[in-house]
Amino acid sequence: MDDDAGLDVSLGSVAICIVDAKGKVVLERSVTFEIAEIAVCLNRFVQPLTLVGFEASAMSQHLFSGLKSAGFETVCMQARHVNAAL
Repeated sequence: MDDDAGLDVSLGSVAICIVDAKGKVVLERSVTFEIAEIAVCLNRFVQPLTLVGFEASAMSQHLFSGLKSAGFETVCMQARHVNAAL
């Protein structure tokens, strides 16, 4: 399966949405902004994730390096670039 996770990051929490290859939402959850808690939530998902993506922000470097260290293929995107690509 090609399941991907998108993270919506704020200072206090992270909304996690996992979609399958057809674009169907298979998991929605909110956790605190702690790398360990985010990784636990992502690792509990039955299917291995292809990619974890999130929008660039002040916390991007911490989140990117933390998720990479936890073993996730991670991408940080600028909203302008994503909008232009669509």
